Amino acid sequence: ASLNGGDGVDRGSFRITDSGGNSAVVQVPQGGDYTVGELVDLINTRGLSIRARVNDEGNGILIEDHGLKASAIRIEEVNGSTARDLGLLGQAEAAGEHLNGSFVRNIDIGIETIAATTRLNDLHGGDGVRLASGMEDLRITGRDGEVYQLNLDNVHTLGQFIDLLHTTTDGQVTAKIGEDGTGLVLTDHSGGEGSLQVSSINGSQAATDLGLTAAAAGDTLTGTALTEQVTLNQLAQRINDAGIGVRASIINTGSGDAPYRLSIQSQQTGRRSAFMLDDGGLGLDVQTMSTARNAVAFYGSPDSPSAIPITSSSNTLRNAIPGTTIDLKAASSQPVTVSIERDQGKVVEEVSKFVESFNKVLETFNEYDYYDAENQQRGLLLGDSAILRARSSMQRLINQRHSDVSSRYQTLSQVGVRIGEGGKLQLDEDRLRQALETDRNAVVELFTLRKTETDSATGETTVVQSGAGAALDTLLGRLTDANGLFQRRIDTLDTQMRNNDRTIKAMEGRLEAKRRRMEAQFNAMEKVLAGLQDQQQAIASIQPLQMPGKK
Repeated sequence: ASLNGGDGVDRGSFRITDSGGNSAVVQVPQGGDYTVGELVDLINTRGLSIRARVNDEGNGILIEDHGLKASAIRIEEVNGSTARDLGLLGQAEAAGEHLNGSFVRNIDIGIETIAATTRLNDLHGGDGVRLASGMEDLRITGRDGEVYQLNLDNVHTLGQFIDLLHTTTDGQVTAKIGEDGTGLVLTDHSGGEGSLQVSSINGSQAATDLGLTAAAAGDTLTGTALTEQVTLNQLAQRINDAGIGVRASIINTGSGDAPYRLSIQSQQTGRRSAFMLDDGGLGLDVQTMSTARNAVAFYGSPDSPSAIPITSSSNTLRNAIPGTTIDLKAASSQPVTVSIERDQGKVVEEVSKFVESFNKVLETFNEYDYYDAENQQRGLLLGDSAILRARSSMQRLINQRHSDVSSRYQTLSQVGVRIGEGGKLQLDEDRLRQALETDRNAVVELFTLRKTETDSATGETTVVQSGAGAALDTLLGRLTDANGLFQRRIDTLDTQMRNNDRTIKAMEGRLEAKRRRMEAQFNAMEKVLAGLQDQQQAIASIQPLQMPGKK
């Protein structure tokens, strides 16, 4: 009860799926002073390959993976917002990783720092320091007018550069890494009255690449940053990308040389919106602009001991008076009278949307299941059993009596909704308004009645009583879920297509064999014909024989 700014944790249920794919539902007991330790013990009794405990930091529940590590541990809501309130909603970063429900989130804003071991070639994103090979690269002029030249050919790290500078100037000019870890700081110890200066020579770009071109202030020259710096916009984007329940933005105050400010606001409301920010030593001057708190209104006179305080995490009171939503516009020390009237038009509008949505489904069916006798055209799914069954089931539901409804209206036709021309729904608004005037609650019950039971072992929820809306929702589930009518029909068509593919391949194989056989027969006939032609030519070449003495 003390978590989330005192708003506590929703006493609902959530499902845990371990890395082996096994699932179980955890139902948080209702009522009583329930503790985090008791919840941890309850999670550990669900028979999964996980272990729950309070994390090492003491700021959340840790779900450890002790299973097959084939997939990431996953936690999802079953009823209510329990998993979200515990910081456990979602899944581990990868298979084999633990799921940490810590209420603390760290954001790496990516500020790079330098050290004595930082290599010159790694600076500026790997572009390094541009030198004049074989020649001096830097000229340093001390405040006493002494000039020093440095050759950086054999200098590979910032530490070596610092040592070379100290040696070359005999300690008159020294260097170190700045306190923010982003650049170099040079100090002149000569005691002169001139200015400390650094410049590149011989075509080298060393002064620029080492960030030493700025003007010295007295005996100190503070170099510019050698690493990429994070801007306010980049910082805000990284906070938002972390997905930790706050939203960062940049505001312009319009004053001073640096008018831009980083604003971080919780995405929750009321006491739950409270959060703490540790800037990690960045030195941000953080100010709290508003305090997380719930709105409070009194039902009754505020100076009366019988007045009832009503709290809300937002400036909206929902169902403080059943069926109403009250927006709190401003604080008031005087009682405010709220007049409530029934908005029948809103109900008519919602029922009209229901009719339109129902008819859109039927129109989709008709796009594929039709026959145009005049043009001899047919739909792609003309006569398909799934389409026929779905259309028939939906229309039959509209006409049926919903006996679970105990009030006076048990059919949709009694409130003006009926099947009209072409099998589409039609709404008689006058009849619906009359029914609302006669018994509004009965109309609402007809459309919205839905009572369920949840199996504590499996987490499966079953509808045990339903009105027209819940009955239609159940029907649509049977038509469209993973094992529904349409998916089974799709599976059947896929099977038929695969069988047809196999049949086509088999026929192609037989045709190929027959083609080869016929080609062989054709070649044999060609050879026989060629032989006959050769014999014919041989016979034709024989001259007629002549007997001696005869012509």
